[in-house]
Amino acid sequence: ALRIEPGKGIGGRVLVTGEPFRTAHYAEDPRISKDYLAMTQAEGIVAELAVPIRMGDQVEGVLFVNNRSARPFTDRDGTTLLRLADHAAIAIWNARLHDTALRHAQQLATLNNLSRTLTTMLDLKRVAHEILAAVQVLIPGTACRLWEWVGEEDTLRLAASLGLRNPEGG
Repeated sequence: ALRIEPGKGIGGRVLVTGEPFRTAHYAEDPRISKDYLAMTQAEGIVAELAVPIRMGDQVEGVLFVNNRSARPFTDRDGTTLLRLADHAAIAIWNARLHDTALRHAQQLATLNNLSRTLTTMLDLKRVAHEILAAVQVLIPGTACRLWEWVGEEDTLRLAASLGLRNPEGG
């Protein structure tokens, strides 16, 4: 539930600068804001090291390690943590690619199913409902209505509604 904000604490500093940061004593270090001091003290954290998780020029996250003793982190610790952050960046990138591929596959399957429905189904209400179901897959979180033009009445008539509290409403 903790949110790291740019410029606040060690993580916020790393987010803003994109540079690793370490301190041998969080509570006494004048270089960092004390926005997270209460949480740090409650956890018994003394020394802290944070490095950016980068994807290209963008900082996508921060990797932290803490000591509950006065043992300061070394240059070697920093180098090790930077390598781990590189691995984390690759894992995040791969997860995003996987999510994108799954989303595109779902969209293509939805369009394929809708195409099959439009060419084989004759029930207009069912076709209208299937179109709206496809819209909800292709544009997540949407609520929608499909209106049918009634030429002889020169008006629109509700053909289908999906995801609305009042499906018949205007």
